[in-house]
Amino acid sequence: MTVQLIGEPAGAKEGGVLSQVQREINVEALPMEIPEHIDLDVSGMAIGDTLRLVDLAPMEGVTYLDNPEETVLASVGLPTRVEEPEPEEAEEGEELPEGEVPEGEEAPEGAAEAPAEAGAEAASGEQGEPGTTPG
Repeated sequence: MTVQLIGEPAGAKEGGVLSQVQREINVEALPMEIPEHIDLDVSGMAIGDTLRLVDLAPMEGVTYLDNPEETVLASVGLPTRVEEPEPEEAEEGEELPEGEVPEGEEAPEGAAEAPAEAGAEAASGEQGEPGTTPG
C-alpha cells in the first residue's frame, strides 16, 4: 500500500527538509476494500518531528501489518551541510592524473593548450591555396 504525503510541513517553511522514509506499508483488507493509496497529512510537522505508522488514522476494514511504533513514515529535519574535504596537496614523486598540475605549479607551455589553428581556415569559410594568405 502506497502512502502519499499531503500538505507542506510548517517546518519546511522554517528551512527544514521533509523526508518520506517509508513509501509503502503492508496492510490486510478484503479485495474490494483496499484503497489505492493512503494520504498522510504532514502540514502540522515542525523541524524535528517524525510521523510513524501509529500516527496514521485507522481505516475501516484495513489492518496495518507493520510495527506501528517502529515504522517511520515521514520526518522533518534540518538540511544537512555537506562539507567538501580539503584537497590534499601532492607530495614529491606522487603521480597525478594525466593533464593535472599540482597547485602552485604551472603547466609546461603548450601542454594544456589545444591547437586552435588546425580548423581555423575551414571554419572561416575562406579557402586558399596552401602557403598563401587571403588578401
